[in-house]
Amino acid sequence: MEVLFGCEFNRLRHVTLSDCRALRARNDEVKVFTQTPCGRRIIAAPHQGLSGLNSLRTWLMHSSQDRDDMPHPLYPFFANSGNSPVRTPIIRSIATSALLACSTVSVPSMARDAAADDVVVVRVQPLHQIVTAQRQFAPATVEAANRATVAARVSANIDSVEVEVGQRLKKGEVLAQLDSRDYVLALQLTKAQLESTEAQIAQANLRLKRALELSGNQYISADDLLARETDVVVLTANRASNNVTIRIAENDVAKTKIIAPFDSVVVARMAQVGSYVTPAAPMFELVQLDAPEVEARVASDLIENIESGQSVRFERNGKFWPLKILRVSPVVQTDTGSQLVRLGFTLAATAVGSSGRVSWQDSGGLLPADMLVQRGKALGVFVVEGDRARFHVIENAQEGRPASAGLPLDTRIVTLGRFKIQDGQRLNIVAN
Repeated sequence: MEVLFGCEFNRLRHVTLSDCRALRARNDEVKVFTQTPCGRRIIAAPHQGLSGLNSLRTWLMHSSQDRDDMPHPLYPFFANSGNSPVRTPIIRSIATSALLACSTVSVPSMARDAAADDVVVVRVQPLHQIVTAQRQFAPATVEAANRATVAARVSANIDSVEVEVGQRLKKGEVLAQLDSRDYVLALQLTKAQLESTEAQIAQANLRLKRALELSGNQYISADDLLARETDVVVLTANRASNNVTIRIAENDVAKTKIIAPFDSVVVARMAQVGSYVTPAAPMFELVQLDAPEVEARVASDLIENIESGQSVRFERNGKFWPLKILRVSPVVQTDTGSQLVRLGFTLAATAVGSSGRVSWQDSGGLLPADMLVQRGKALGVFVVEGDRARFHVIENAQEGRPASAGLPLDTRIVTLGRFKIQDGQRLNIVAN
């Protein structure tokens, strides 16, 4: 009596005839049965005893380890074939027993899929061994700490322009000179008015002093004394007003000299010699070169990711500049769904106005696309909880694209055998 070992595949849609031919090509003793009426395909091979069972079963398991239809353990069929090759009638008799298994009471493991309590052999790995170091990206530009349009503050003709586009400036350097003659004359007039007021105050004080002397002998009425005291008070107030007017006039004169508000470079010049300018008329555009910042537009669902990310840098034309996060805007842009993130250069900075992208290394890494498993309409992975498999849904995961698991890096993930298990199924974890 020769023992013929067979292996059953329950899901014919994954096990094609070409699969069976491939198995037969690997072992010329393998006999391939045709499909049974209940939708099963039986694969069998003759062996003298049990020595060949493990080799065939191991081959079948490895060849199907990433399928939903990993073969069940081999089951023995008995055929009286002697030493001659297995003949067609014997194969047909075994196939007949398979037909009976489809229509009558059969071995439970060959009559149904694995139940939730069936133990499935799998292999697992910690998440940190599976994820790949992925860099995330966001569009970004290098922004100046200050960008100012310098405008006229008084009305006057432009007498001279002292700078040109591209010229570097220090704070306080003169950009242009306006005609100041009218403002100088106004200053001189207010100063003259102040001198007049000072003289009037001196005279009023003398009159008040004399009035006080006469009031002791009652040679002056109380009303006249009060009037002279009032004159002194009014003239003193006028002097204060004259002083304010002088300061205003001095400021107007100073405004005729256009100066740089900070260390900068001239990027635009609108002022022309001889032109008449009025207050708020733009004359120059200046950009501060010190302490530039990078402004990135990061998708709102990646904000926590960039905050915990590593190796943040600005990339442009194949070059890199390390960055650090300065500020994150809490406001989400309604049109793009992104948030503004401001970053500073930790070393040398690139040119202000440069466009590029900010990149950072995802601290948790990304699961390869082929590690994702679909259950229902959700994509995710199977994690190990005790001796059970739990399906962890990965929100926003897309088929064919790497995804962030959102799990601790020491989480054990089912790798081999993941396609055939169900949520809550018991696991037999074998060593890698």
